[in-house]
Amino acid sequence: MKRFFQFAIYMAAGICTAAFAAPDDFTAPIEIEAQRVEVNAQDGSSIYQGDVRLTRGSMLILADKMVLKQIDNQVSADIHGPKDGLAHFSQTTETGERMEAQAQRIRYFSDQDAIEFDGNAQVKRAADTVSSDHIRYDLRAEQILAGGDDKANGDNNRVKIVIQPANNQPKE
Repeated sequence: MKRFFQFAIYMAAGICTAAFAAPDDFTAPIEIEAQRVEVNAQDGSSIYQGDVRLTRGSMLILADKMVLKQIDNQVSADIHGPKDGLAHFSQTTETGERMEAQAQRIRYFSDQDAIEFDGNAQVKRAADTVSSDHIRYDLRAEQILAGGDDKANGDNNRVKIVIQPANNQPKE
């Protein structure tokens, strides 16, 4: 049983080490709550279902389902909102700003240091926002790529960016 919990926590730790995290987040304990948990040590996966809540320091993930996979030292996460709903991610950055994101599906890839938000995606940092059907955030380069195949989704694929003037930024 101890091995089961070590495995589940190691898997969750991979998603909690994003480059924009506040320094204290790296040493904070990981807490995962769900209505159901299934861990398969043979294929390196763990599935959390039903009102999933993951916290680590300032980071919070709310979802209906979260699938974590570990292959060698690489971790990936596939996070889903409830049917017709959105999964939510929020974290305080190392500069003290709050970053919030939501999408129908959120995917994290440790081997690429990237997070992808799909389906009604929105990423907000301070008062600035990026909205699109698909948003990819490269953690190493701190670069956002939004949009996708113009023909696949038509108008649903348009990207909307709102950048507030520096003097209009809310104080946190």
